Amino acid sequence: MTATDILKKVAFYFAVLLIVVVAVFPFYYAILTSLETGTAL
Repeated sequence: MTATDILKKVAFYFAVLLIVVVAVFPFYYAILTSLETGTAL
C-alpha cells in the first residue's frame, strides 16, 4: 500500500464521518432541546 492509497483511504473515511455527523446532529439537537424546560431555551 502506497502513501497515496493511505491518504485516499483517510480522506474517504473523514468525508464519511463528516457526512454522518451532519446527518445525525439535527436529531441530537432535537432530543437535547426537547428535554430542556422552556426557560432554559
